[in-house]
Amino acid sequence: MIRQGFQPEIQGTLERRADGRLEGWAWEPQRPHARLLVEILDGERVVRTVEASRYRSDLARRGIGDGRHGFELDMPVTTAERSGAAQRLIRARVRDDQTVFGQVQEEAAPGNVQRLDFAAAEIARLQAEVADLQAMLAVRRAGNAAGLPLQQMAAMLAVRSWRAPKASADAPSFAAAMAQEELLRRHAGFTLPRQNVDAGVGIVLLAAPEVDHTIAALRSLATAMSGLDVSLVLADDGSDPRTALIHTVARGVAVAPPVGGHACDTLNAAVDGLRCGCVVILRAVALPPSTVALHSLLLALSDAPETALLGTPGGDSLGRWGMANTELPLALPAPLALMLAVRRAHWTEAGALDGALEDGAGLECADLALRLRLLGHDVRDVRTPEAAASAALVAPDARRAWRAATRFRERWGDLGVEIKGVR
Repeated sequence: MIRQGFQPEIQGTLERRADGRLEGWAWEPQRPHARLLVEILDGERVVRTVEASRYRSDLARRGIGDGRHGFELDMPVTTAERSGAAQRLIRARVRDDQTVFGQVQEEAAPGNVQRLDFAAAEIARLQAEVADLQAMLAVRRAGNAAGLPLQQMAAMLAVRSWRAPKASADAPSFAAAMAQEELLRRHAGFTLPRQNVDAGVGIVLLAAPEVDHTIAALRSLATAMSGLDVSLVLADDGSDPRTALIHTVARGVAVAPPVGGHACDTLNAAVDGLRCGCVVILRAVALPPSTVALHSLLLALSDAPETALLGTPGGDSLGRWGMANTELPLALPAPLALMLAVRRAHWTEAGALDGALEDGAGLECADLALRLRLLGHDVRDVRTPEAAASAALVAPDARRAWRAATRFRERWGDLGVEIKGVR
């Protein structure tokens, strides 16, 4: 493998494997998740065009994008023989800007492809090491440009597996890198199924105050989602800083970063980014969600698509205010920390969650359920056998809970009084 025409904005390699296939990778740090179209040239002639989108674990370990930047293809060996050329030059370049990032030079021999001599192989090895260093430098620069020094340092340590000898244990970047290494030691990595952004159901998982509970919930959902028309977004409310590093364990997860100062703001932003027909909001708690319960919930949604389903915390909040639902609740056979399940159009019509009513006990979900009922939509309670169903959504704050309760009372009236047609 020989690299030629290297430019800092494009990283990549090209080499011939022992079985005769060509393989390599191409990556643009300025667009870390972009898929580049690569042209393969035999001399000056373009013979193949391939997309650099194949997943390679070695790229993911080195922090090069999301690891899906590889490509491979069959390349016939007879072109140089037919032309009578003594040598054959195969190059790879990006189709958009014609940047050549790698080449393979071969001697034409009947029925066989031979490598260059030992010196050329050594040059290729050294240039490959230079390419790796350039890629790590690009990751570091991209992290600094995006204002993410913690993730940048963690990626560097994951690639090189070394600690700076003079690093201070009190430095935030060093602490973040150590947190990532701890996550990798404690949790085996897993990959979420490839998701469809236009799926019928979009699941928004609210991260737990403990990242271990969030990872357990994601692992369970990765199994439950297999074969279903659903997509998943993790809503990180900022309660545990290690949640920002969760992609190193749960590969392929989409994370909605913290927005504002409340979990409601982050959930609203996560739902706004979905294009699905129905939204299911779950909480990550100590007890991972059940595959059986999730399938039962999705089946209930398909049977009654116009009905909103309210989880136990929201239903309990309505009960405390004397506005409990009189309909028979939907009983799930296994644990599932549901907050709300509703059609996305109805969610938008009702105005989403109100952060002013976030009290740590589901009052904001109860408020949205009442608004849905005022708009003429059916709302049905959901009950599960788990003891953690009534656990707080966020860390309790007595003053915030008092303010939320006061605003809820001003909006909906006193206990047991019929308000705007809703008991």
